[in-house]
Amino acid sequence: MVEAETAKELAAVKASKQHIENKSTQDAILFKNEHSGKVNDQGLSDLQKEAAKDGLDANVMNARIQGTKEDINDKQTKMTANANNQIHSVEHHNKVMEYKEYNKL
Repeated sequence: MVEAETAKELAAVKASKQHIENKSTQDAILFKNEHSGKVNDQGLSDLQKEAAKDGLDANVMNARIQGTKEDINDKQTKMTANANNQIHSVEHHNKVMEYKEYNKL
C-alpha cells in the first residue's frame, strides 16, 4: 500500500518536473524570439549612426567607390589612347626614316 502511494507521488513529481522543463524551454524560446531582435537591432542601429557620423555611411562609400572607378576608367582610356598615338607616331617616324634610307641607296 505504501509502495503504491509512493509510486503515485513519484509519478506526479516526475510529471510536474517534465511539465516545468517543457514550459521553461518554451518560455526561453519565446523570450529569445521577442527580445533578440531588439537587442541585436539596437546595437546595429547605434553602430550605423556612429559610423555615419564618422563618414562611413555605406551609401556614401559606394558613391565614392563608383566615382573613383569612373575616374580610373577615364584615366585608363586616356592613357591607352595616348600610348596608341605614341606607337603610331613612332611607327610613322620609323617608316619615314626607312623610306629615306632606302632612297639613299
